[in-house]
Amino acid sequence: MNCHRIREMNRKKTNTRTIARFLLEKQDKEEKVMKDKIILNDEKSRKEFDAYLQVWERSANVKDFEKVDVNEDWAKVRTRMSFLPRKQRIPFRSYALRIAAILILAFGLTYFLLQLLNKSTIYNPDYYEIASASEIVDVDLPDGSIVSLNKNAKIFRNSDFGKTNRDVILEGEAFFKVTKNKDLPFRIHSMNSTVEVLGTSFNVKTDTNSIIVSVMTGKVAFYLNEDNSKRLELNPDNAGKLNISTKEFEIEQTFDPNSIAWYTKEFVFRNKPLEEVCNVIAKYYQLDIIKDDDLKINESITITCSTQSVQDVLSNINLSLTGDVELIATKNNLIIRRQ
Repeated sequence: MNCHRIREMNRKKTNTRTIARFLLEKQDKEEKVMKDKIILNDEKSRKEFDAYLQVWERSANVKDFEKVDVNEDWAKVRTRMSFLPRKQRIPFRSYALRIAAILILAFGLTYFLLQLLNKSTIYNPDYYEIASASEIVDVDLPDGSIVSLNKNAKIFRNSDFGKTNRDVILEGEAFFKVTKNKDLPFRIHSMNSTVEVLGTSFNVKTDTNSIIVSVMTGKVAFYLNEDNSKRLELNPDNAGKLNISTKEFEIEQTFDPNSIAWYTKEFVFRNKPLEEVCNVIAKYYQLDIIKDDDLKINESITITCSTQSVQDVLSNINLSLTGDVELIATKNNLIIRRQ
């Protein structure tokens, strides 16, 4: 702010104070002299003084000023201003209820929108394939279960396995050791059927014609996907077979342990005919059986032996035979001949 403007403001304050004291007849001699000097030398100040004096003289004619009722007049003013919108006070309880209603509506709309999104959006978890090819492969699943895949078998699981589901898809043959979890059943899907357990050990073998489930421990449910009422409840040592074409189940009260020799790594023969024993061994090692047409095989054997080597297996069997028959393995054949 410059000096000229400051002087101008101080001058106005001085003039106003001097004029007020003059009108009230309270000015001293010095102020009276200053007032006369200002009015005489400053036309603007003189006009301002004349205006103050005129207002002062007219106010003397107002006789009823003391009778003015400020409150009453203010009420009249408020009445005349009634066309302006008035703000209505809302009780706190009503205010809270309104807020609650708005929140409920907002949450309801949000839920509705989420439902629409869920219906229109399909969640596709990642799927993992595990294959065994030409060797038996042990697979550790995220829930602690272990799957042993026989040769040329596959299983598929998704990324939510062990969290929201314990479902796998099986192609081929596999032995399962399932960790117990009563809240999350373990399911094996194959063809149009499902094997369901909580915790147990069992074997599942699938092909284009049938599905065979053999239970070692625990309890297994085996059913059709399209008709849950068509099912088998399998206990230890039970085996269930589903015919794919007829959709009919068969049950065996005791399954052949050699059907899972690929997993147990041993053969178990209990009073089995030698011809049946040879068929099991030839199938396991993928050999063709060759024998003389006139050779009669009437002997039965009881033996348990490791599957590690076909030569060791046949050697153990030959030692248990009492007749004049012996078994010999070549690269591609299992030969049954006379000694």
